[in-house]
Amino acid sequence: MSIELTLKDQINKLALIQYLIWQRELPEGFNWQAIELSFCYQLLGIPFSQKLSQFSLGTMRAMILHLAKKHDLPKYLAGLKLLERSFRLEIEGERFPVSDCAAINRLLSESKSKLRLCSGFYGAHKFYLLGEAAEQQAAGCRVYRLKHETAVTPGCHLLMAAMVDGRHIFLRETSARFLFHQKWQGLKEPENTGDKIKHFTLEQFGGTRDLILAFMDNLFYHELNHGSLGAYVKDTEVLGLAQGSIVLGQNILTHLQEVFADWLPAKESPSPLQKIIEDENSGRLALYVADNWFYDSSFPEQQIFSSLSLAPLFRHNQDKAFNWQALTREIRDLSNGSLLFFYLQTFEKTAEKLKQIVKESEFILTDRPINFKTISAYIENDLKNKNKGMNKSDYAVTYWSNIFNYLKKYSKEGYRQTQVYLKEAEIQLKQETAHKLGASNKTLSQIVRLKAQEIFGAYQNA
Repeated sequence: MSIELTLKDQINKLALIQYLIWQRELPEGFNWQAIELSFCYQLLGIPFSQKLSQFSLGTMRAMILHLAKKHDLPKYLAGLKLLERSFRLEIEGERFPVSDCAAINRLLSESKSKLRLCSGFYGAHKFYLLGEAAEQQAAGCRVYRLKHETAVTPGCHLLMAAMVDGRHIFLRETSARFLFHQKWQGLKEPENTGDKIKHFTLEQFGGTRDLILAFMDNLFYHELNHGSLGAYVKDTEVLGLAQGSIVLGQNILTHLQEVFADWLPAKESPSPLQKIIEDENSGRLALYVADNWFYDSSFPEQQIFSSLSLAPLFRHNQDKAFNWQALTREIRDLSNGSLLFFYLQTFEKTAEKLKQIVKESEFILTDRPINFKTISAYIENDLKNKNKGMNKSDYAVTYWSNIFNYLKKYSKEGYRQTQVYLKEAEIQLKQETAHKLGASNKTLSQIVRLKAQEIFGAYQNA
């Protein structure tokens, strides 16, 4: 059997195992509806232009039962979890861990295959994505643009249009087309501001392909710009703690990192929004607003990101249009009352307070209280033994990810305090941002909605 078919069969088997696990025990931060829909499209090979029916979902469930019997998979959750944990890709008798997709890609390249493998972890879960890819180097990163996907695990569900694994960036045209069909195609007469933004954007681009390519470019520049925060926050531990805090679930620190990737310029290159704003590109800016408009979506947990990412944008609209010069100053002159500078201050202050809460927490292992210092020493020793040669920033992220995992498992009160604090910090940031936008009697989301309505609300043509 060829390497391509071997990988495809094994990845599809893991996909089935994970789907059966998550059907019974969904990981924190996952959206079951999104996973189920994307798995149905992939398993049955249904075109994205076709809406899924109850018959399609029923067919998928019957096929899953058939495949589970074919692979003789365990019926119990514990057995499925054991298979997932021990899973390795096996090629010609050699077993490859999830972190070694570079070695597999070398084998694929040597066999003249156009397929490339994307692999990594989403939380504690392995993910794999196999597809045709064009490759390029950019800013020290290896970028894979995946056009056609052959095998995908549920952790790569179709709403994840861009994925990052260290210095590797994976951009998924399949996901971009799926999102277009789900969110854009077949729009009816605009009923809310989000629909009006989409209609305006479609009119600016004039065609599906140009819009999808622009969407992919926005994702590319966003992922490439994630390192820009290091030019403003010099403390490696603060950056590592903020990235590692994803273990606690989406929070104000993780949302702000995504905002900074859109807005903050790197040392030697402009940010994604800076490119759009300095070109005065109203179509690309409308696409950014539409893609980050979660107020009328099935993902209400993302509304905080909408509010924070769009607030600097709508801070500078006048006469039913964007003030391009003021927006440029918002990015270039952070020390002159910029909302982004306020975000940076909040980011560092929140991270420092979170660190303090964790360091003062008590951990209970085998009915015995242990302080943070002991936990820290154990984790540091373990990392030094297993990760020799890891750079300082990656070490900080891994260290704090482990710390937060220990906090969740062994410090009930410490974990509770972090959750309470992060939610309070989010509420305070929204209130203070609303005040800076000059409308303290309204919520931040209300202000952003009203300001968007001023620009896009007059759009009437379907």
